[in-house]
Amino acid sequence: LGALSPELAACVRLCSVLGAAFGRDELEWVQDAIERAGAAGTPVDVAYGLRVLTSERVLVLGGDGRYAFESALYQDAVYELLDPAQRAVVHGHALEHWRARILAAGEGPETLEAIARHAAAVGRVEEAADALLRLGDRAFERHRHVEADRRYTGALELLPAEDARRRMAALLGRGRCRYRVSRENFLVDSSSELPLRGPLPRNRVYCCWTSPW
Repeated sequence: LGALSPELAACVRLCSVLGAAFGRDELEWVQDAIERAGAAGTPVDVAYGLRVLTSERVLVLGGDGRYAFESALYQDAVYELLDPAQRAVVHGHALEHWRARILAAGEGPETLEAIARHAAAVGRVEEAADALLRLGDRAFERHRHVEADRRYTGALELLPAEDARRRMAALLGRGRCRYRVSRENFLVDSSSELPLRGPLPRNRVYCCWTSPW
């Protein structure tokens, strides 16, 4: 960051919060939202900043028109330099952007991924877990069982023990994935993980599995 102007360094810090890949529209939304809130954003024009950072190979422009850091390690290092309160502000505005995208164009893997990341970062664990559960369902429907397993596990890691309904959905989804990839030894989760209280999710298949050993 020391080799960049203060304006470009501020742009890099903002980009580091947006995730592994981001679009110009997302960056502009977040910058405008920060400025409307009266906080210090980045004074550099977004188009100019992205162009210079790409030419300096801090960022790379993908074929889909989205930007990513040349080095994920560099992105992580810049992210960690930010004050947690600053990060939370950016995550919050980014979450608003993706909510608006869903209202305008419907949800897809890209929007759900972003919702999960930014919602988790600002402590909205139910919203983040719901996005991960839908990502898991989508991956399972496409027979991408390892990816689906990862999504369901991510939801479980976020959810408190008291949220029996969502935890049941995640456990059952993960169990289906592991059955499909012959991981029967890992099908049964500890019953202590899931207090059976409250209504269970609808439109799902429930089953019990007993080990023969």
